[in-house]
Amino acid sequence: MAVTVTPNIARLLVQLDDVSPAIRRRIEVPLNMRLDRLHWVMQIVMGWEDCHLYEFRVGRSISYGEPDPDWDFAESSRLPASGASLGDLLARIPGKSKKFTYVYDFGDNWRHTVKLEALVAAEAGATYPRLISAERACPPEDVGGPWVMRTISLPLVTRLTRAMPRCSNGAAKGLTPPASMWSRSNEISRRLPSAPQGD
Repeated sequence: MAVTVTPNIARLLVQLDDVSPAIRRRIEVPLNMRLDRLHWVMQIVMGWEDCHLYEFRVGRSISYGEPDPDWDFAESSRLPASGASLGDLLARIPGKSKKFTYVYDFGDNWRHTVKLEALVAAEAGATYPRLISAERACPPEDVGGPWVMRTISLPLVTRLTRAMPRCSNGAAKGLTPPASMWSRSNEISRRLPSAPQGD
């Protein structure tokens, strides 16, 4: 008797928008992972410092994020990221081509296009979430957004960001991912809260 295996892992291609050369990550995460936890994964694999608000967007009308008492209005349509999973978000995207946007830091407005490449069964013995590949490091935190990155040189950006107060102990980054990027799969699992992923 053949055993049917249900795909429960999403392979995602994440690309930082409006930045050249391309900055990409390929990750695999459980479909039942809550979106607030997917945010943590995105922060770790991209190299951000988790200092700002974020939002997952499907088209123009659906968004998931954290409540912001200073900016959210009664008619705000943002849904709580802690109340939905990646599978829930993907189910709201019409058609077969599944893409959504992850926005980090509403001031700098770093937009990431996230594309579902495949749904696969979990590999025996593998730890999820996991980083599959990485191309180039993210820009420094609080640099001003992609429009600043297009208008000034990386050495100047690096000097400016080293002089800025930091929200954590992060350092300015170059264009090549650090060697430690490849050991981040285990770090992802260690840094995620221990609560069940689907709850």
